[in-house]
Order: sequence, then C-alpha cells, then structure tokens
Amino acid sequence: MANDELTETRPLPKAAVREASAQGAMQGSGEAYLIPFAVILGAGDFFVGLLASLPLLIGSLFQIVSLRRCERHGSKRRLVNAAVLVQAGAWLGLAALAWFPTQLAVLWLCLGAFAFYAAFNYAIPAWSAWMAELLPAESRSQFYGARGALVSMGTAVAFVVGALLLELAPTAWRLAEARVYAILFAAAGVFRLISAGLLSRLPNVESNVPAPTKFGFFKFLRAAQQANFSRFVIFVGIFHAAVHFSAPLFVPFYLRDLGLSYPHYAALAVVALVSQYLTFRRWGSVAEKYGTIRVLRIAMTLAI
Repeated sequence: MANDELTETRPLPKAAVREASAQGAMQGSGEAYLIPFAVILGAGDFFVGLLASLPLLIGSLFQIVSLRRCERHGSKRRLVNAAVLVQAGAWLGLAALAWFPTQLAVLWLCLGAFAFYAAFNYAIPAWSAWMAELLPAESRSQFYGARGALVSMGTAVAFVVGALLLELAPTAWRLAEARVYAILFAAAGVFRLISAGLLSRLPNVESNVPAPTKFGFFKFLRAAQQANFSRFVIFVGIFHAAVHFSAPLFVPFYLRDLGLSYPHYAALAVVALVSQYLTFRRWGSVAEKYGTIRVLRIAMTLAI
C-alpha cells in the first residue's frame, strides 16, 4: 500500500481504543469470575490450578497457529473478528452451565475456558500486526497506554458490578448464586460481541512489507545469547511463570479459606486495576521520552 493511503487509515484506530472498554468489561464480568465459579461448584485446589493454567498453556499454542495463518491469508481483520466471535460464543456457552449438574458443569467449565483462551490467544498475533499497520511508530506507546487504561477501568467497573450482584441478588431477588454467574458470563459474551462490532469498523490494511525471514524455535534458542528479542522473550516467560506460580490459588484462599465476601474480594482486585488506570497513560509518555528499556528496568525493580 502506498504511504499516502496508509496515512489516511492511521487516524482511524479510535474504534480500537473504544473497544478497550468493551474488552475490559468482558474481562471484569467473565474472566475475573471463572475461578470463583469453580469454587462455588466445589472444585478443589488441584482443579483450580488446572483451570487457571491449562487453558492458558494450550491457548498460547494457538498463537503459533495464528502466525502461520497470517502468513497464508492477508486479512488480519477477518481473522481477529472470527476469533472474537468464538470468544463471545464461549461465554454464552459458559452461561448455560448454571443449569448443568455440578460434576458435569465443572468439566464443561474447563472446556469452555479452553475454547475462550484458545480463541483469545489465536487473535493476539494478528491483532498486534494489524494495529502496527494502522499506527505510526511514534504514537504506539500513547495508543497502548490509553487503551490499557480503558481496559483496566472497564475491568474494574464490571468487576465491582459483578461482586455486588453476587452479594445482593441471592437474598434480594432470591436468585441462585449459579444463576448470577450465568448473568455475568452472558454479559461477557455481549461485551465481546460489541468488541466485534467496533473492530469491524477498522480498515483492513495490506502493507507492502516483505515477508519476514523464517525464525524457528531452535534458531531462537541458538540466538538467545546474542539477540535482544530472544533474551526479552525469556525474561517475559520467567516473569509470568513466577507470577502464575501461586496466583491461581489466591481466589480460593480469599473466598473459601478467609471467607471474604464478593465486595471485599472485588476491592482487593480493583485496587490494582485502578492503579493501572492511573499509571498506564503516564507510563506510555515516559516510555516515549526515556525509552521502554528504562521503564522495564524501573518497573521490574519496583516489582521485586
């Protein structure tokens, strides 16, 4: 595509920024309550760990499938929208589990989570490449900062609303707790459909950038000592492994062992989400001014 044509399409990702609110609401009403739903179904710590880890592990493999698909088919918008629609369908299917027998619901909860995370991860490479084609390099940090802030705020709002519903609906409306989860998961599906509608408004940019050189797994390992990208990937992998080592068990610890109410559980999570909202835009500006490597060093030092 010619440079003048690409320039005309670049101001349009405002819909992608707005879509962040819908994605955040999906996460706050859906993802945030997957493990709590497993807890009320009576799932043990082992199953909770599997529910939190296996869908993410297997789902991440779908990024490889997506990369190959992107190489063969040019329409990233079509690929992303199809994956988003599958995610919406997964949430609507999970909403139906409130009417399943308990043991069967536990099994299908894991399968539904796998379907969601597989589709979610499948969309990531195409979405990232699509946004890179729509955005000039100098404005990407601000875009991702603004979008990340909206995702955090949408997640926080939906999280709090969900906690209040779970706390009040069983007594005020005599609604079974499982039915409230069905409402939340159905809402997550609707929010994902809204995301699909907003993403469909974005142009499908076809760049003239030549296809990248094949970079296989073993070549990646051989380059790990020299290539900055390889070292960064290893760093991210180790960081996420450390975070997820005990993170899945916090939810049953809060709800089952400590006996926290849903509003108290939501308050603990919202503190982190509000902090993200207040700092995402600032970090985007700082990264553009001082460089992302300095921001990473500071953030990792504070995290430790």
